[in-house]
Amino acid sequence: MPETMRQILRELDEDRPPGYLDVSGALLDMSSETREQFVRAAQGRRNLTIADGGFHDCSLGFTKPSFGITYMFGLSQNSSEISRRLEAYCQMKKYQTKSAEWYGLGCLADTPGWTHIGIALKEPWRYDEEMERLVAEALPPLEMGAPHDWPG
Repeated sequence: MPETMRQILRELDEDRPPGYLDVSGALLDMSSETREQFVRAAQGRRNLTIADGGFHDCSLGFTKPSFGITYMFGLSQNSSEISRRLEAYCQMKKYQTKSAEWYGLGCLADTPGWTHIGIALKEPWRYDEEMERLVAEALPPLEMGAPHDWPG
C-alpha cells in the first residue's frame, strides 16, 4: 500500500470526519492498481493546487455497491470555499451517477496532512428536475463502462 494511502487512512481514523468509516472501507477495498492511481491523482492535484492556487479534484465511482468519492484540493486561505464547492460537487456527482451514497474529502494543499474536510451524502437517489439541469450544465456526460474522472 502506498505510504500516502496509509497516511490518509490514519488521518481518517484520527479525525473521524463524516463518513470516515465508509470512505476508509472503500479505500481499503481498492485493488493495488486503483490505490496507486488514487495516490498519483491525489499527489498530482495537490501539487497543481499549490502551483496555481486553484481548486482541483478527482472522483471515483463504484457500481457495487453504488457510491463514490470526490477528493478536492484548495488552499487554506479558501477553506470555507472548498467546503462549499466540495459539498455542491459531491451532490452533483451523486446525482449524475444515480448513487445512493457519495463521500467527499477535502485537503488544504498548503497545510500538513491529507484530510481536512469530510462530508457524507447518504440518501436514496431520486429524480430532481433542478439537479438534472445543474448536472447537465456543470458536468460532462459519463461514458458508460469508463471510470469517471480518475485519474485524469
